[in-house]
Amino acid sequence: MPEDEGQIFIDATTKYGQATLRVNDNGRGISEKDFPHIFERFYKTSVDNPKGTGLGLAIAQEIVNGLDETIWVQSKEGEGTIFFVTVRTAT
Repeated sequence: MPEDEGQIFIDATTKYGQATLRVNDNGRGISEKDFPHIFERFYKTSVDNPKGTGLGLAIAQEIVNGLDETIWVQSKEGEGTIFFVTVRTAT
């Protein structure tokens, strides 16, 4: 599928004073080889944007961890990727 035909879905759920944000795409997914490394600084897959630095997900993880929250990912190659982030909500 050409990259300009993909879709991104964003939603959130709340439960027990915590929101879980979900960003889901229907893109190419993350390969098993790359999956363990995607949050490492400067890590770039062979199909990444050649102008990228490989810092985006590492920075996102540092920010989320600094807020004592959690970020994680689920992905299956050829089926897309889902990123999750937890955020405390006001009580």
